Amino acid sequence: MAAMNPRLTTLCYIEKDGCYLVLHRTRKDHDENHDKWIGVGGKFEPGESPEECLLRETREETGLMLTDYRFRGLITFVSDEWGVEYMHLYTATGFTGEITPCNEGELVWLHKAELLKKKMWAGDRLFLKALDERDDFFTLKLVYRGEDLVEWKFGDDADPRSAPSCSRTGDRCAPGEGDARAVKALPREKLLELIDIYAKNWLAMDGVWFQSIERKLGMDEAMHHDAEAWRRFTVIEATRIKAFLGLPERAGVAGLAQALRLRFYANINADRVEVDGNVVTYTAVDCRVQTARKRKGMPFHPCKSVGLIEYAGFAQTIDDRFTCECVSCYPDITDATCCCKWRFTLHEEAH
Repeated sequence: MAAMNPRLTTLCYIEKDGCYLVLHRTRKDHDENHDKWIGVGGKFEPGESPEECLLRETREETGLMLTDYRFRGLITFVSDEWGVEYMHLYTATGFTGEITPCNEGELVWLHKAELLKKKMWAGDRLFLKALDERDDFFTLKLVYRGEDLVEWKFGDDADPRSAPSCSRTGDRCAPGEGDARAVKALPREKLLELIDIYAKNWLAMDGVWFQSIERKLGMDEAMHHDAEAWRRFTVIEATRIKAFLGLPERAGVAGLAQALRLRFYANINADRVEVDGNVVTYTAVDCRVQTARKRKGMPFHPCKSVGLIEYAGFAQTIDDRFTCECVSCYPDITDATCCCKWRFTLHEEAH
């Protein structure tokens, strides 16, 4: 391992409209991050605090002055080539000023899901996903051999994890990717069958954790956690579908109709999506959740309150001009021909 004192750095991902401001580093000589896509930041100057370094580096690299930011995590890099680095990871949602050119590369607003497809250090994908999925402060240790991530450990993990070997030749998979060759080799009809299995597995897991809390703490407590889970998951699901479809920031009626048809629910529930002018109506004709609860002699899931969070959050991630209205959903059933029905109205101005 290279013998040098640990480096202290900051890295910040500035957020706006579901995107991060990132730097495609192409202009700096002898740059360990050459051609990679990362946030903005850099090394501490003598006597600087993390916040002072954050604000200075952001201003120097982007021209922006941060007004609202959070310290999200501390990342420890251990490299046999670059030594040890302690990186202070931030996100920011408030700033003033105009973006100015950076002499280290090109500054680009990239959708969060799209960013994960770009060239970056394998460990960056781990902390980017943590930023997306966690609200708490976290620590993460990343151990590299050359450019290969060989071990990583979040502070709340019991043990470190090693990068899996993907082949006998020792090629390594990026964390979270695994060996997808078995899936890619499947014929189309088997892939469609597998999608159906994945969707049913996902729904089963959703039901298992809910019923566990329901049995132990009651329906009200289970509904509280269900609402909090959907408040976050519906945005994650909509964001990834939006990126997959290549939809614009405000995707409108056609975009929402497309996205609704690609939700996991679309693979396991009989449903329909109807468009009439600036209104999209989604109807779940049949619902596996309610059917399963009825079969087991359990009371129906009072899903309207959670549905308002789920469907409104999904639609407004696709386009923030949508409002969501529940037409019919248990316990307030007004249409006996379906399990639930939701109406989305597109307004000219954001609400």
